[in-house]
Amino acid sequence: MLTPREHPTFFAKQLIPTHTFRSVDTMFTELTGPKREAFLMYLWQEAGKTVGKPLPHVAIADGKLSKLEVVGALKVGGIEVIVVSMPPAENPNEAVFIALARKPDGVSVFFLERCANDDRSAVHPTEAVLAELRADGMRINHGFAAGLDLDAFKRRVGGVLGVSLDGIERSLPEITAAAFMGAAGASAAVAKAGGGGAKPGVGPLLGVLLALRAGLPLALYLLGKLGIHLGMMLWPLLRVGYPALSLGIGICLLVWVYQVHALRRGQASFSPGMAVGVWFIPVANMFLIPMTIRSAWKAAFGGGGVLLVLVWWLAWLMEIGLETVRNMMMMGQGMPFGGDLAEIMMMTMNYGIFVEIGAYGLLWYIVRSVNERL
Repeated sequence: MLTPREHPTFFAKQLIPTHTFRSVDTMFTELTGPKREAFLMYLWQEAGKTVGKPLPHVAIADGKLSKLEVVGALKVGGIEVIVVSMPPAENPNEAVFIALARKPDGVSVFFLERCANDDRSAVHPTEAVLAELRADGMRINHGFAAGLDLDAFKRRVGGVLGVSLDGIERSLPEITAAAFMGAAGASAAVAKAGGGGAKPGVGPLLGVLLALRAGLPLALYLLGKLGIHLGMMLWPLLRVGYPALSLGIGICLLVWVYQVHALRRGQASFSPGMAVGVWFIPVANMFLIPMTIRSAWKAAFGGGGVLLVLVWWLAWLMEIGLETVRNMMMMGQGMPFGGDLAEIMMMTMNYGIFVEIGAYGLLWYIVRSVNERL
């Protein structure tokens, strides 16, 4: 069974929509300006770095040259459209063309996608599906039809938008050396498209709190190995400081999850409200909380992170269990259960420092990695 290649798929269906929905003015300005080709190539290279399997932006398919380029842009009746052509689409679900559309009621990104033949052994020679992705994450399938060329794409997108895209390929001025040299750098444009200061506002604070929560027990453990035992001396402060840090982390984590999903609407698995709301659903939150963290990772990286989040969640649950037992024993209530389970818990508590460091340290790594990608 054929699957879409990662580089063109990530570029067309995640990178372009993400930048468009987050900074539509910048995208329309840069993709119609004298540095549009450099800007587009920069985004293509960034997509290749992300997936780790970069592909060329130009190739020959069926005797024709196909390449990544801005075909043109039109503004008709209050609707602005930019059309981008893609390198040859070889597998099903790969985009042949992309269109960015700014309408009075919102922004959409359209894809003309190759589809499989009847036995799914190859791509269909003539048919393609027109799909639309909106800023709220909704994907609309506008159906299958014959036609893989620019005229077919213009006709179908124009039909959905209710405008004519005739002549769009002749709409932009030629790129001259003087205009190119006078334009802002493509890398600066990407920084603006990426949102600049629009990163999760609480992200840096959450990272610091998690680093402290993981770093303090690690530092005390290492000092203890050197014969410097500060744990008992500092315990009156730590017994207040640890819960305070944990409370701050819990509040900031909820805010951070919301902000990441709000910044990457349509790229994550949850809406911003749902990403926070599931934390308060009894029993189900045991499964849904790690899914929201993995959704934040997916929003930033486009995929992956499943094993990392799973290991973190197991360490987190173990830390909660160990902390509960420790508190009960300190209050003189003893071990809340007996038998083999009590023996296992006592053995685990001997290594509880590593569980604690792992729980907060892995979460720090996840938060820091996502923050750097946004």
